[in-house]
Amino acid sequence: MPKQRKNAFYFFMKELQERYKNVTMKEMPVIADPFWKNLPDSEKMKYETMAREYKKEENITGKIYSGVTFSDNIVHDKEDEEEKAEEAMKFVERYIFQMKSVDEVKETHFFIIDFNVLCCTDDEYIPLEVGIIKYSIKGGIEDCFHTFINAGPIPIGYSRTAMQHSDDTHKIPVSQFTLSESNYLKICKSIENFVNSGRNEIAPVFCLEENIKQNQGCLDWLCKKASYYNIQNIQCYSLVYLLMELRAYVYHAFPCKIAAADMLHSFTYDYVTKTRCDYHEDLDNIYCALGSVKRLCFLLSDAVCLFYEVDCTSKHLPPKIDDGTKFKIYKPKLPPALPVKTVVDIPVKLLKSHVITTIIKKDRANNNTSHDFHAHSNSPSYHANKPDKVFSTNDFPPLNESKPGIDTTEVRQPNTLNKTKAFDLFKKLSLNQDKRFASSSLGRGIGRGKKIP
Repeated sequence: MPKQRKNAFYFFMKELQERYKNVTMKEMPVIADPFWKNLPDSEKMKYETMAREYKKEENITGKIYSGVTFSDNIVHDKEDEEEKAEEAMKFVERYIFQMKSVDEVKETHFFIIDFNVLCCTDDEYIPLEVGIIKYSIKGGIEDCFHTFINAGPIPIGYSRTAMQHSDDTHKIPVSQFTLSESNYLKICKSIENFVNSGRNEIAPVFCLEENIKQNQGCLDWLCKKASYYNIQNIQCYSLVYLLMELRAYVYHAFPCKIAAADMLHSFTYDYVTKTRCDYHEDLDNIYCALGSVKRLCFLLSDAVCLFYEVDCTSKHLPPKIDDGTKFKIYKPKLPPALPVKTVVDIPVKLLKSHVITTIIKKDRANNNTSHDFHAHSNSPSYHANKPDKVFSTNDFPPLNESKPGIDTTEVRQPNTLNKTKAFDLFKKLSLNQDKRFASSSLGRGIGRGKKIP
């Protein structure tokens, strides 16, 4: 027969078995289950404390490892954690749905807690700061508790870890901090009185799921230091489960747990001023235990107040800061506006088509030839296919003709009378040859060595 896990229900069955002496422990769950469901939460705390104490003693004496392998212990611990998480979820569900009306849910006080630690050793969490908020859906943040805790000397081998953690997060001095409280009994009684629900019983406290182990460990550390075990009955539960049950009560449940957790892990209010303690406010440090629980209350208000038809006030959400500065509106003096014309006449000059032609005029009277370039729309363009003019030898004086009285070995220059005429004819020849060369080059290629006839 496998070894039976000794949880709170086990110790309840063990005590109930004294009434039913003829019933074995194997048969007790069927009998004890109805009694356990109707048992008040304040009495269940007693059996949960017995289970925690037994587990601590079992770990110290090593009985948990007797007769089983190491892998069996890992499986056993995992099953214990899963069972504990399931019981915590069921507790939160019962805690909310036992309320008789929506008004009762709105007026119920919920306590949210958070600790800042010096360090975490193998068997304990050492606290440096604690912050607790009393919150209700109807009234918002109604009261708060905050104090710094003197952790005493740093455990051997953890000095560097503690200083590094302080520098990276809360910036609280690890030793000789003047604002810290050394009276542990006073701290324990203050916490106990604060979380008292008014019915002479300890109310459950809530925090983020990943901080449950740390916060519970800090409460245990304070119990040992003060030798005051009343606050050991304070049990931390998941704030995510509380949010899910609050929404489900008014028929606006979350689709899954991740959706609820995302709302409580938002960074919307991380840097809101005047929500932290004076020490962290001066440092502008967000890792404040008091500021952390206040931000959780703000996020909780965002998630539930609308569905409970509660108007958010400055106690539900951060107050708007008004520093009293009066701003003057500056209106510049502008010149009067110019009148606007609906029709604007802009003259537009029409474009004309132009044909560029070359006209060569000969001024025979002055024996001068000028080349004028004009634009005429009716002048025909010059075509390269026009037949060339044939020149005779009479048009040019022979170059080898010699002048009397001049050395014929030199190249003879044209006479002064025919100089202009020769230049004119030479230009005309050059122009005709260029056009003929261009026309003969089309289709036959250039540079093939063919002579122009």
